[in-house]
Amino acid sequence: MIRKEKIKYFHHHVQERILIKIFLQVILFCSFILLVSCFSPIDRNTNSTLDLNQDYFVIINSLSNNFSVYSVSDNLMTKDFKNILEDSGSNAAPNEILSADNRLFVINSLDNSLSVFDFQLGFREKISLGSGKNPYSLAYDSVNKRILITDFTAQSFDVIDISDTDHIMLDRTIAVTGSVTPQGVSVTQDYVLISDINLIGSTTYGDADLYVYDRNTLSFLYKKTLSGVINVQKIRTKETDNQVDVIATGDYEHTYGSVFRYNIAAGDMTEIAELDLDSTNDFYLDYYYDSLNDLVYITGVNTLYSYKQSGFDQWEKIKTLQDATYLTGVLITNQYALILAGTENKFYMVDLNTKEVILETETGFWPCDLVFLSL
Repeated sequence: MIRKEKIKYFHHHVQERILIKIFLQVILFCSFILLVSCFSPIDRNTNSTLDLNQDYFVIINSLSNNFSVYSVSDNLMTKDFKNILEDSGSNAAPNEILSADNRLFVINSLDNSLSVFDFQLGFREKISLGSGKNPYSLAYDSVNKRILITDFTAQSFDVIDISDTDHIMLDRTIAVTGSVTPQGVSVTQDYVLISDINLIGSTTYGDADLYVYDRNTLSFLYKKTLSGVINVQKIRTKETDNQVDVIATGDYEHTYGSVFRYNIAAGDMTEIAELDLDSTNDFYLDYYYDSLNDLVYITGVNTLYSYKQSGFDQWEKIKTLQDATYLTGVLITNQYALILAGTENKFYMVDLNTKEVILETETGFWPCDLVFLSL
């Protein structure tokens, strides 16, 4: 098996652009809050709901702590904006949103909490996960009715019991012994996987580690070091088998992203294949599995790709968004790809047949994840 390292000469220019834009966004956001407070007070009614018999796309914006909501029948133009919680000053940095068991779950990375909403965006409750954890990713175990959340700075993951439809509870926190910065989490037919990106400082990544747990008992089974695989933020799995696609972002500088397929067993995991994406020379950030068409879509820095899930081949470059520099999220519905550009605070809609952008609009500050709701 060959791991390939390449130099991306313009990386530092991209980093500088991103840092400058984020700095400007923070300044603009502070000005925006001041302006809104003077002329148009923020709606803090947490019981306000969306219309029934309507389809929506819901985006969470990490820096502005709110939802951007788009109505499908209104040609995806902005329908409404909602605060993440009662107080716009709380829940700093919502990072991921998950639709499960007729509820929406949002992890708030800097607030160390998990917020719960109904499908009409009515606030239900919020629980604390404990201080100093920086919760990063979440996954749903539909069999055991629980949500699993990685704690980026606490070397652990949280087990949230959601079996009660009225209230959720923090069941336990499990230490990921030996980990440095656990980030990704995913559930297969028999296992729970935690990825550790082994981030040292702010820019140095070690080889990724995968920690494997029994799905039902959550007992630790083993750790697998993926030699030469850098910065595994996402693990594509299904709850119906034990085959996983490890999506490695790369280190944004010396090593490009990669995608590997493994088969998980009780005593070890076996690499099946590497997807041949060498010619793309990109860093992979997010994915979405389109089960109807058996396609996995992944985002690069400013390009959307796809590959055939069943054969783990036939990858294709779908669309490059020239003005984007960091594609933070993707969702596929019918013939459209919905793509988030975090640095530019934008939402793109791409027709997968014509591969043309048919909608480009503003979101809140730093859109980072999205879900589809059909009410």
